[in-house]
This record gives sequence, structure tokens and C-alpha cells, in this order.
Amino acid sequence: MMFAHLPDVLANLIFAFRWNTMSAGLEWHELDIPYTNAANSKNRVDASPDPYRFVLDQPVVAPPGDVWEYNSEATEPVVKKAVGKQVDDFARAVSAVLS
Repeated sequence: MMFAHLPDVLANLIFAFRWNTMSAGLEWHELDIPYTNAANSKNRVDASPDPYRFVLDQPVVAPPGDVWEYNSEATEPVVKKAVGKQVDDFARAVSAVLS
């Protein structure tokens, strides 16, 4: 993992943040390959038995935060694995802390 030098909880939160801002730096082909093509990254993550592992197995192509790459619904398995909650539950918890 790209944040292997950090404690797991912190690394997971940083990755979840970068993934949710669509700037994780991983290779992702959602807009440049049509959704009708099985090679589209969204289709591949949806078909994967372990969506989180699929996302993390993508090659790093840029430093996190440097390049924006659209990643639609693939966010949910990453957030769920990183923080242990569904996306909507996590969003409510963060909102409560920030309020």
C-alpha cells in the first residue's frame, strides 16, 4: 500500500480521503473507457469478489493529490474498509464532529 510507513488506521483514513477526493493517484479508467466495455474500471470493481482489494491492486500512476480521476461508486467499498462504516454512516459521523 502506498502509505505502508504509517499506522494502519491513519493510512486507511488518508487513502479514503484521497480516494473520495478522486485524487488517490491510482490507475483508473472510468471516463476514458465506455461503461459498455468490460474493461471500464467501474465495471471491473463491481464484478470483483473483493472490491476493496481490486482498488488497492491498481498501479500507482501519480502521487496522491496530484491528479484528479473520476471514480463514481467505487468509493463505497474503500470507505467501508478504511473506516469500518457504510458511506452514509461515515458521512453523518464526520458531519456531527464538524458541526
